[in-house]
Amino acid sequence: MTLTPPGSITHRRARCSTPLTLLIAAAIGTIACTTSTPNRARLPWNAGDPPPPLGRLALGMPLSDVQTQLGDSAYVDTWLETGRPWYIIQHGAAIMGFFDPDDSSAVLAGIRIEARAAGELDGFRVGDSAAAVLRKWGPPTMMDDSAAPFVIDYDVGNWAIQLVTLNGVISRIEIAWIPDSMSNREHS
Repeated sequence: MTLTPPGSITHRRARCSTPLTLLIAAAIGTIACTTSTPNRARLPWNAGDPPPPLGRLALGMPLSDVQTQLGDSAYVDTWLETGRPWYIIQHGAAIMGFFDPDDSSAVLAGIRIEARAAGELDGFRVGDSAAAVLRKWGPPTMMDDSAAPFVIDYDVGNWAIQLVTLNGVISRIEIAWIPDSMSNREHS
């Protein structure tokens, strides 16, 4: 069984397997939003496009390149059973990278940023309005408003974007391979 970091896209995919019609009320205002297929969203990426970099990292990047980008202050945690990397974090920059524990090649399978200065995705940063994202990108693939914070997911072919919002503001941005498509991981 593959374990995934709680709150990560891959963890949420295991928990939320059916689309639901959801209303974002308190967190984003009065925007009604239903889940949709990826082609209804107005994302700047299409299925088959490579995922954009997030922070200074890119999906598929090998551990050695991630360590170079994040510097000596980055901490790598490993799985006890295999010694393979699980995640790498640079606390000062609020950047975290996740690795697939079943993959011996140690390439990034997910990237998370939690600070405004850590990076942007299509012009959006931590601290920006979640309503602005919905206006620009359109209906998400999936939303989870079962508990605060609210989670907004957009699938883009074999990778996905997850925005975590609190009080109508983006508090975390994550991109990750969708689990069943993990074989497409080459870093360009």
